Formats: sequence, C-alpha cells, structure tokens
Amino acid sequence: MPSPALVAAGLCLIISGTPAAARIPIILDFGDSLTAGYGLAPEQAFPQRLEAALRRQGIEVRILNGGVSGDTTAGGLARLGWALADNPDFVILELGANDALRGIDPAAVRDNLDKMILKIQATGAKVLLVGMHRRIGELNTKPLLIGSFPNLQRSMMCRFIHSFSKVLR
Repeated sequence: MPSPALVAAGLCLIISGTPAAARIPIILDFGDSLTAGYGLAPEQAFPQRLEAALRRQGIEVRILNGGVSGDTTAGGLARLGWALADNPDFVILELGANDALRGIDPAAVRDNLDKMILKIQATGAKVLLVGMHRRIGELNTKPLLIGSFPNLQRSMMCRFIHSFSKVLR
C-alpha cells in the first residue's frame, strides 16, 4: 500500500496540472470505513491526514470526508449525487472492499464503479481510483478489483493505487 507521501505526490501531480485558481481546490475522498476513519479519532482518518500532508508540502487544499463505514459500490452510487454537490475538483474513489467481503459479483462492482467514474468525470472532476487487494485464500470471497478489472483504470482514464494500509498506520 502507498505511503502518505506517495499519495500526496500523486495528488500533487494531478493538482499541478491544473491552472491556478482563485479558490482552494476541493478533493472529495469518497469511500467506505477506510475513508470514514472507522474506530479512529476524526483527525486520524485518511482524508484529514492527507490534507495535513499536502499542507505540509505547501499545497492549500480542502479535503471532504465522504466515507461511510460498510458501504458498497451500490451504496456509493446511490449517494454520489449529494457528495458531488460540493463541486469537488478531484475525487478519490475508494469502494469495493465490502462488495468482495459480501461476495457481490465482480461484474456488478465494475458496473457500479464505471457509473460512478462517468458521473464524476461528467462534472469535470478528476478521478483517482483506489482499491483494496487481498491475498489468494484470504476469506472466501470472489476476486477483488485488481484481478477482476485489470483494464478499468485504462478504459476510464483513472489513476490506480492498490491500497491504504500504510497510510492508515
């Protein structure tokens, strides 16, 4: 899983490719318990830690925590509209782990991710797709994003990062 510095560097590259604006860029971190910070103090949740890391690098940014513990791609798709009402410039999309834990068909997960990515891109926001990855034999679930959707990030022109574990330490 990427370090906070790696995620911050990736976002720096995305942000640096956009012209300077009068307003502070908004990043929506949209996901499940890993985003929400389930069981953590609010300041320890990933969105807050990422915002702090970017600010330490001199990047003024506002990161919105759009995490809902236990959420699936279907739930995320259902609530995406209200989350996009804040007009984010960038969206970190982190959903799919709970789908795998529940044995949801990977085709349905991909369809939900495709719809969310297209909806986000239609607003003009850039997408960073983040997925969890599990070892073969862990749990009795169907394959998750990495094995099931090798071309998703290319076909949807998204960036892909494997997981969050080092960031959440």
